Amino acid sequence: MTSSCPSLLTSLFAGAFLGVPLLQEPEVEILWVAEAGLEDVALGLKKDTENFLDEACLWLGLPLPTKCRIHLVASRENLAKALGNEAPTWAAAVTRVGADEIWLATEVAGGINRLRVTLRHEVVHLVMGALGEEVHRRLPAWFREGCAEQFAGDVYLGGLGVSLPWRSFTGGLSPLSDFRDGFGREADHAAEGYSLGYAMVERLVRIYGEDVVAKILSRIAGGDTLDQALLALTGLSVVTHEQALRADLASIPSLAGEAGPGFLTFIFLVLGLCSPLLFWLRAKKRKRFEKAWAAEISPERGKESEMAEEELGDALDAWIQREEDEGR
Repeated sequence: MTSSCPSLLTSLFAGAFLGVPLLQEPEVEILWVAEAGLEDVALGLKKDTENFLDEACLWLGLPLPTKCRIHLVASRENLAKALGNEAPTWAAAVTRVGADEIWLATEVAGGINRLRVTLRHEVVHLVMGALGEEVHRRLPAWFREGCAEQFAGDVYLGGLGVSLPWRSFTGGLSPLSDFRDGFGREADHAAEGYSLGYAMVERLVRIYGEDVVAKILSRIAGGDTLDQALLALTGLSVVTHEQALRADLASIPSLAGEAGPGFLTFIFLVLGLCSPLLFWLRAKKRKRFEKAWAAEISPERGKESEMAEEELGDALDAWIQREEDEGR
């Protein structure tokens, strides 16, 4: 029996000189910068970050970044001091794509599990930086955030209670185009944009499969707009997908599933306002039937006078039911 080790080593060295990639994943250099007291948090997130990066690259179909820097600060105030106007007041984290940096405000999360979700969200933005600045700019903000939320499995600012089904039902839902370049400084408007972006991406993934995002990004990297990519991959434009999403959101199942306070208030209000009208219409219709019945049985007045009041009511009800069934 002969050993294959020498031939294997020869092949590996030959592959390296010929430029053939070896079977080894490149490692990303992650530098942690933590405020005093947050060092243990950084240690607790180290392994998660490496796993999240691997998973995000696989899902997005993009290469692993060579390095990144993750900053941990305690509060939104510290985040604002570090980044200035770059961070809106409602932000719990910011990813600076060109600089390969993630900034996390740890106190906003309220716990390590929530912080992991936030980090998972931001990792998607970091990996998308591999597309390059020009391509990244062509991606609508709602799409970038929708992808990050889909990967994180959570809607950022979801705690504000923005109900897309309710807003769609009442005609108050903003269009996706409002969130093309960003989400503004108002938390409620931002929450609506984040929820809408997530709903759109979630719908695409649910209908066309988990790899649809990677396929979209591949086409955009090749020069397509998002609209062109969707047309090529799904046969439908952004506008058509948005119309379908709005129809889904305004449907009875979506409204019932949401069961938000606004929707329940609306239902009770409608019932309260309509009940007197319905009773009035029913009473008016009964009087009309009573007149028609009286005219129809007028030759039998003697028999009518002999009937007890209860029997007379039962006879009238039976006659009205018969007339309604016959369509009169």
